[in-house]
Amino acid sequence: MYFIFDSTGAKTGPFTKADIALFVGDGRLHADTDIEEAESGRLVKVSSVVGSMPPPVQPEPQATYQPQYEQPPMAPKKNNTGLIITIVVIAILCSCFAPIAAILFPVFSQAKQAAKKTQALSNIKQIATGIVIYQADWDDRFPTEMGNSRSLEKQIEPYVKDRSLFLVMGTRIESNPTLAGKEAKGIPDLSNTIMLWAFPPALKDKAPMATADSAAYMTDRNALELAITSGTYQKPTK
Repeated sequence: MYFIFDSTGAKTGPFTKADIALFVGDGRLHADTDIEEAESGRLVKVSSVVGSMPPPVQPEPQATYQPQYEQPPMAPKKNNTGLIITIVVIAILCSCFAPIAAILFPVFSQAKQAAKKTQALSNIKQIATGIVIYQADWDDRFPTEMGNSRSLEKQIEPYVKDRSLFLVMGTRIESNPTLAGKEAKGIPDLSNTIMLWAFPPALKDKAPMATADSAAYMTDRNALELAITSGTYQKPTK
């Protein structure tokens, strides 16, 4: 056992050789410092005490496991809820579209066909009205060019707003040649005498016509063709 002298000369201890070696190791004691041997009371150098001790065993550093590769961080899971909802909504809309389309397409088709018929009747009515106005200027007589479409257009053009009215969906309006130059009062039945007509393919089984009194009708195409080709020029009953 050993005593150590502090800076004031006071003894502290006792300490073992291991303690002395520890103090030297951490710098609290110098090798040349005098310390007192507890049993004999004599002063000895720290180096003589520490030198007789085996060197302290340094603990071996503990091996740490080093992975050969770094595991990449886990990617956050994607939330596909929005995508799933979108797909479900689209699937529902697609399943509903077919029956709705089956209902609406015929309706749209009928509306489109009705609009074509209305336009055809409007054109032929305005040409018939132009002929009536022409009669007022020419002693109640029909144009002399009835039966000749292009020549009739030139005669009636001053009484019609637009020359495009002579076409019904791309088909030229035809006229009754038996009325050319005749007085209107000399026609027995103006309301049943065909004056104007057209056969646009877009109207299929229907055709617009106007009678000699300027009334316009949508009639059966086949019946109208028969009345014209037979030379009767009588308004069809259907």
